[in-house]
Amino acid sequence: LELSSPGIKRPLTMPQQYRKNVGRTLRVRYQDDEDEEEIVVGDLTNADDEMIELELPSAERLRLPYTAITQARIELPW
Repeated sequence: LELSSPGIKRPLTMPQQYRKNVGRTLRVRYQDDEDEEEIVVGDLTNADDEMIELELPSAERLRLPYTAITQARIELPW
């Protein structure tokens, strides 16, 4: 018997999904200022209607507008 939670691996797409997951660790793929694709993993510390803020393992804070994010998922601990 296998149990799963529907949608746990589904990408986050709407601001309310990000707000609901403040405090969780996310893996985010985004376009940087030079149009290069970057991938970061960090704790979601804030989310409003325009952007998110992640705290990276280096303690750096990264603010990303939703328009720069190409994919974001909850990083599962296992």
